[in-house]
Amino acid sequence: MNRWVALVLAALLAGCQQVENSLSGDDARFGGGAASVGGSTAFLAVRAVMSAKCGRCHSDFLSATESGRAADPYFIARGDPNCSRLYYRLSGSGASCAALAGLAHDMPQGDHLTSGELTTFSVWIQSLGSGGGTGGDPVDDTGGSAAFTAARAVLQSRCSGASCHGSAQTPVSGAFVGPVPAFAAFTLEAQFVTGGLVVARSPATSWLFRALQTYGNIGTMPKSSSPLSSADKTALETWINGLE
Repeated sequence: MNRWVALVLAALLAGCQQVENSLSGDDARFGGGAASVGGSTAFLAVRAVMSAKCGRCHSDFLSATESGRAADPYFIARGDPNCSRLYYRLSGSGASCAALAGLAHDMPQGDHLTSGELTTFSVWIQSLGSGGGTGGDPVDDTGGSAAFTAARAVLQSRCSGASCHGSAQTPVSGAFVGPVPAFAAFTLEAQFVTGGLVVARSPATSWLFRALQTYGNIGTMPKSSSPLSSADKTALETWINGLE
């Protein structure tokens, strides 16, 4: 192999084994080495994404604690994803914040996050501003409750088809502000609540439930398809009524 090519490859490989982010000093702030860091379920979901998508170049992400991340205003503006450096820097976040203007939305480099992964970050940061996260999230966001599992199964089977809610959509009426998010891909209960789709314990005022055919004052969903069965509607209603 050409000597100069070998040197270039060695330099590139060394760059992705860094522990400290040259822009932020991650390692100096958080250190590394802990095998298990714990934290809220929302944070553990974020950490899983960081480990998969960011750990190759930021190995400190594999051991950062929730209290360490959430307590450092350099990275997190509690309750405000747009002004949180951790979220702002993500490619596709679309975040806008005067305090961070000029920083690029370019992370992770070469392996951008999906819309669902971006939402995972947003949900966690928002929870920090309302007593959630390190203090406990009032919504069960583990993705493992029986009621939520049943509701997700309905949404995935009836709402995720082509040109449906696997991607953001224009709302069917003025009852929803902004594009309806790609909720068929959501994996956390908190995503439905913070996204404005569901009001805990209130199916009657939850957009997601009111939009169903034969119910409420929107009543057009699923579009171009048969109404949900009684059992499917009951699954959604039971889940929403059980949210705290």
